[in-house]
Amino acid sequence: MIFSTVPWEKTKIATIVVNQRAQYYHFEMLVCTDPVCLCAEVTVKFKLIIGDDEISSVPVAEHAININLNAPQPAIPKRHTPPRFEDLFLKQLTLEDYQYLQQLYQNKKSHVIENAPLSTIEAIFDVKEIEDNITVCYEEILPFAQSYDIQLSGKYYRLEDSYCIYPGCKCTEVNFNFILVDTAAATGETMTIYLVDYRRPQAAWKEDTSCRVSGFIPLDIKAVQAAIESEYHQFYNLLQQRHQRLKLLYAFYRKRNNLPIQFNSSIYGRNDDCPCGSGQKYKKCCLPALS
Repeated sequence: MIFSTVPWEKTKIATIVVNQRAQYYHFEMLVCTDPVCLCAEVTVKFKLIIGDDEISSVPVAEHAININLNAPQPAIPKRHTPPRFEDLFLKQLTLEDYQYLQQLYQNKKSHVIENAPLSTIEAIFDVKEIEDNITVCYEEILPFAQSYDIQLSGKYYRLEDSYCIYPGCKCTEVNFNFILVDTAAATGETMTIYLVDYRRPQAAWKEDTSCRVSGFIPLDIKAVQAAIESEYHQFYNLLQQRHQRLKLLYAFYRKRNNLPIQFNSSIYGRNDDCPCGSGQKYKKCCLPALS
């Protein structure tokens, strides 16, 4: 593998073999700063570091490689004489390296989306579906947001949370698509749907049995609830925050498209914490942009 952790470093470094000799590099990934852009175009920058038993911090050489992580693993390039740094990198890139870059990209985009002001996120909504009271999946609007994954009975499941954001609706129920993940293919299918009210976390979860896939063996709902609550602290507060973020994003979407905002901002005081979850006062965060 190119990317690995060495004893003298706390973070991963890149190792490229040049003329049968290992060269070590610090590296960083630059990603698109648009929170909802799915281009997966990244630039990986490398700085050569030297030393035998101890790595020096003095950079000797720098390189930059552009990669589209939506594409299959890059093919080995044609031979150049002498070989370019990009040729050596792509030739030595393993599947594990490529998957590491994809995960690093996901983490960086997640950081971008969690720290971007909601007024700057140009999320897209289906107004007709919302007006028809169809719930909106959080990860479909914010594709790099944190996902909820658990393991039960030796199988991995992902829970996709969906919310009603119909203007004026005061419901606090969340629909969870319960997806069995194929770890080999990194894909899965929805097996059933669970319902939970984040305002009443003490209430038991409910399963929408009409959505259960044929042949799906029902899991112990209490075990599902316990696994989620154990894995994710303040879980119900996070759900409430995600619901409010979707409502605000929808209000900004309507404003950009010259539609009536229909966001009940009167329930939030100017000095209250902003419902978007930024930690700032409402008057200094989303209120001015919605006014």
